[in-house]
Amino acid sequence: MITSQHDYLPGQFPQVEELLRTIGTRGFIGGGMARYVAMSHQLDVPAPSDIDIFPCTFKIWDDVLGSIGYNRTHTLFNCVEYTHPNYQYKVQLVNPHANEYIQMWGSINEVLSNFDFTINQVGLQFGRGSRNFIVVRGEHTMADLLTRTLRIAHMNNPVAMAARTIKYSKLGFSISMSELAKLFLVWDERPGKYKKEIKNLVMNDNRNAEQSTHLYTLLRTT
Repeated sequence: MITSQHDYLPGQFPQVEELLRTIGTRGFIGGGMARYVAMSHQLDVPAPSDIDIFPCTFKIWDDVLGSIGYNRTHTLFNCVEYTHPNYQYKVQLVNPHANEYIQMWGSINEVLSNFDFTINQVGLQFGRGSRNFIVVRGEHTMADLLTRTLRIAHMNNPVAMAARTIKYSKLGFSISMSELAKLFLVWDERPGKYKKEIKNLVMNDNRNAEQSTHLYTLLRTT
């Protein structure tokens, strides 16, 4: 990971700046919003739809968000969603979780190394010293954004990665045949029981609410 320190955020992002100052070193903003804040002044990057906050400790601290006016709107299996009456973007506080396939809590470097594509490996955190803001990005993040290339950084679920690949392809990103082949290679390595369960759920167009939730959970956490 490549780390840089800055006295201020590029551009005007009052919601992001307030969140960073409030959560301090307990967590960081990662993914789409972090990428947009850190790089949109110099690169054409996708606009974010929300703000994802990742915890650095195995503890949820939603009272911190409540203290600055955020209201809890939804509690999902992998995150808690918040809105603020004065700000545009909803906030998703990711629940800390880890298993043999993925780790979604820890240091900013540890969590970013578990992000799917290199283009998403961007994190923002409030600094401890005289420089106020820390930007962390993957080794290939900048180059792959410039060339609009999808490079797999970490894969937890091959089916979910296939869906994400389609999403970014529609945004103008391309993926090489060798990178695409990794989806099939990892899928082949998964246990037969696991593959059967995923296949049965994915192929069932008449899933009930419980089955849909279970499938979504599997795709996001395994």
